[in-house]
Amino acid sequence: QRITDEEVELNYLIKSIIDFVNFSAKKQNILIYFRSEKHPVTIKANSNEIKQVILNLLKNSFEAMPDGGTIDIRSDIKTIEGNPAAEITLVDSGVGIDINNMNQIFLPFFSTKKGNENNKGLGLSISYRIIEKYNGTINVENLIHGGVKFRITIPAQQKLPF
Repeated sequence: QRITDEEVELNYLIKSIIDFVNFSAKKQNILIYFRSEKHPVTIKANSNEIKQVILNLLKNSFEAMPDGGTIDIRSDIKTIEGNPAAEITLVDSGVGIDINNMNQIFLPFFSTKKGNENNKGLGLSISYRIIEKYNGTINVENLIHGGVKFRITIPAQQKLPF
């Protein structure tokens, strides 16, 4: 039985995930900042799948910042090819992604974390498949000053507020 899609308000979902991981973040000296639009950002999706995507990205950011750092998350509504799209960006101050691995990070079983039995290299490939299922995109870029930026777009439910 397929779990049905529902209207998911991303600002509320992201805040609840941050509340969930904040204790671990503080223990690891990681500060998480969240900036959202004042208006709701709504998509039609399975909320647990979207949570899994955001948790996967946060987990990778935590691992990229063993000595602490910052994570900036932002939600917004954009227009993509004339249609409203929810956009989530996650920027961390971690080590970034080796340029040679950039094209492989969304492949199943690809991991740079050698020797970690618990890491199967599935987090980003699962996240990619989930976002693709909702006709969205997920991409990544290294930032000049260090760290990485993930950008997710998913077709939005509501009309643009402007």
